[in-house]
Amino acid sequence: MGIYELSIKRPFLDIKKLLIGLLFNIIPIVNFISIGYALRCAKLSMKNNFDMPEWKDKGELFKNGFFYAVISLIYLIPVIILFFVVFFSFLVKLVTLKTMDFSVILKEFLSAGSLSLILFTFLLLFFILYITPSAIMNFVNKNKFSSAFEFSNVFRKAFTGQYFVTTLLMFLYTLLLYLILGFIPFIGGIVASFLIYITTYSAYGAIYNKL
Repeated sequence: MGIYELSIKRPFLDIKKLLIGLLFNIIPIVNFISIGYALRCAKLSMKNNFDMPEWKDKGELFKNGFFYAVISLIYLIPVIILFFVVFFSFLVKLVTLKTMDFSVILKEFLSAGSLSLILFTFLLLFFILYITPSAIMNFVNKNKFSSAFEFSNVFRKAFTGQYFVTTLLMFLYTLLLYLILGFIPFIGGIVASFLIYITTYSAYGAIYNKL
């Protein structure tokens, strides 16, 4: 059985552990524990172990889940800055035009300079979302927060064929799962997100040492 099939099946190997994860995932902030659990799954996947680990050392799980959030946020800082640049440039244009005609505002806002900046912001966002799992896996592998910012290693592993294929497959899996479960109010998104955490980082963990 391939690593992707094993990663997808993993959350369902132990329903009790799955339910515990879903309960943690419901509560904001507390859900760092469920993210940390997914990273523990990734660590085991690096050793070709696809069992569901025990729910122990919850303080460590919370810490690692918190570090995951911080690392992700730091990587997004350039995108956040550009977003505010785009937003404030829109406000400046709005004040300068002195009109509420939507067609005029839209035309001015989508001028060559503004459109280029918007496109660049979205391209940068996709780039950051693409490399962030590599940074997270470097953190998981070395268990050091600073390891997530060893850019040469992060980029080297991210720009490989297997990493690209894994990212594409996990993106399709994420899209499909949200389409299936998204119609269930409130609980659907919670279930989907925890399954995605486990499956995605299990897959990334499994390929990490091969990159």
